Amino acid sequence: MNFVVNNETEKVSRFLLNIQINTDEELDRAIVYAEELTDSFEDGNTVIEPLLDYVLNVIEKYENKHYPIEESSPITVLRFLMDQNGHRQKDLIDIAPKSAISEILSGKRHLNKNHIEKLSKKYHTNPSVFF
Repeated sequence: MNFVVNNETEKVSRFLLNIQINTDEELDRAIVYAEELTDSFEDGNTVIEPLLDYVLNVIEKYENKHYPIEESSPITVLRFLMDQNGHRQKDLIDIAPKSAISEILSGKRHLNKNHIEKLSKKYHTNPSVFF
């Protein structure tokens, strides 16, 4: 599906630039629309990229306002990553000695730079998730 720029396309574009999401139902419709745009873009329709970016930004703005993600502590992030990977304390002995891991997970010790570097590599994450 390729868009041809004409008067009708310009009218639609102007209308879409005034999109606001005010309800979860509107959010759901916007997400479906964004998925359709993404499929079209991935099929080579690069003309719609600005529209896709705009719709995604409107979605993000609504979600940030209505469903904010709370900041997590480094230990919460570590526990989450361990859970997602089926890891237990013993699976982190390549990061630090068992006693140090125990102290980190109990909050008695902070992650240091070396721990963070190793954890980032192990879990393929950006080190900033541990700050």
